[in-house]
Amino acid sequence: MSDLREQQLRSLADLAHLIKERELGKVANIVAHMNRLKADVAQIERAKETRQNQTDLDAARLSGAEVAWMAWTDAQLARNQAQLAALRVTHEAALRAASKAFGRSDVLRKLADPERNR
Repeated sequence: MSDLREQQLRSLADLAHLIKERELGKVANIVAHMNRLKADVAQIERAKETRQNQTDLDAARLSGAEVAWMAWTDAQLARNQAQLAALRVTHEAALRAASKAFGRSDVLRKLADPERNR
């Protein structure tokens, strides 16, 4: 293989590697966002469960504030669950893109290896 062709393949392999890293970074960002939402959901669910297990009459129960708080927590959980569902779709698309980028990078890395091509 000519030196020019080897250099071109190495350049393409380098570019494919950068694209692969970018796509993997997108996946990592989405997963981090999903994990934050899951943690928020778990925290709200724990708070709701703790509150429901408390049976004493306190100012929140007597004033009706607990009803408003429970409604808020239900609404917040619904919003977080909807965001998680949307992120799962985005995650799947990002995984497909990362998989393609990984394949391209791997093939070009192998093609650009002069030892392998001899």
